[in-house]
Amino acid sequence: MPNSTHNPAPEISFEIARPIEMHARRVMIWRNDPDTLRNFYHHDPKSWESFWDEYRRVYFVDPSLPPVFAWANGKPVAFVRFARREATSARRRACDVSINLRPDMRGQGLGGGVLTKMQDFLRGLGIDEIHAEVRLGNVASQRAFERAGFRGMGEDDHLVDASGEVCRIVRFVRHLTPTHWDSGGVYVIAEAGSNWRMGTPERDLAMAKALIDVAVAAGADAVKFQTFSTSRLVTRRAPKAQYQMADVADAET
Repeated sequence: MPNSTHNPAPEISFEIARPIEMHARRVMIWRNDPDTLRNFYHHDPKSWESFWDEYRRVYFVDPSLPPVFAWANGKPVAFVRFARREATSARRRACDVSINLRPDMRGQGLGGGVLTKMQDFLRGLGIDEIHAEVRLGNVASQRAFERAGFRGMGEDDHLVDASGEVCRIVRFVRHLTPTHWDSGGVYVIAEAGSNWRMGTPERDLAMAKALIDVAVAAGADAVKFQTFSTSRLVTRRAPKAQYQMADVADAET
C-alpha cells in the first residue's frame, strides 16, 4: 500500500487573550499585514500608540466572551474576537465572530479548523448561534466558514462608518444548538371558529373539508374546530371587541 503524503490536521487549542503588550503587538502585526488590511473594513494600518489604547479599551469590554488566540503545532496561528448580538429568537444567545489568521500560515486550511474547534469553545460559554460577515471578494475566508459548517445567508451591503464606504458582504450563520424549526418541534395549528357550522350535518361536513383544504394549502399541520354551542358559553353581557364595535354601536354582545 503506498505511503500517504497527506499531513494530519494539527491539534488546535485556545489561549485567552490578555490586555498585555505582548498580545497587543502580536495582534497589531498580524492586522497590519497588507493582504489582511485589504479584507478588513478599515484599510489603514494601525500605529502602536493608538492601537495599544484601543486594544485595552475595546477588545475586553465583555469578560464573558473574551478574545482568544488559536494555537497549532506549538505556535499561535489565529486571533479570534467575539461580540454579542441579537439572536434569531428571544431565548437564544448569539455572537458575531471575526478571525485574523497569522499571515505566514495562510493556505494551509487552518482557518476552517480554527472555526470548527471554536464552536466547542463557544458552546461551553452558552452560545447558541454564531454569525459572521465576510467581504464578497474574500473567497478564502468564505470557504473557511463553509468548511466549518456555516451556512451562507446571502449578500448584503455594509456601511463602514469611519470611511463612509459601502462594501458588499456575505453573511454566514452557524447554529450550535437546534432551533425549534430544525428539530421539528413547532407545529402550526389553524383554528376554525364556531361560525363554521352551517345548519345541517351535510353542510357542516362540506364546510369543514373546505377549511381543511385551505389550512393545508397555507402550510398548517392541523386544524382545530370549535364544536361547543355558543349560546351556552357566550354571555350576551360580555363586552364587544374593537372590531365588533366598529360595526355595531352597542358595546355589549
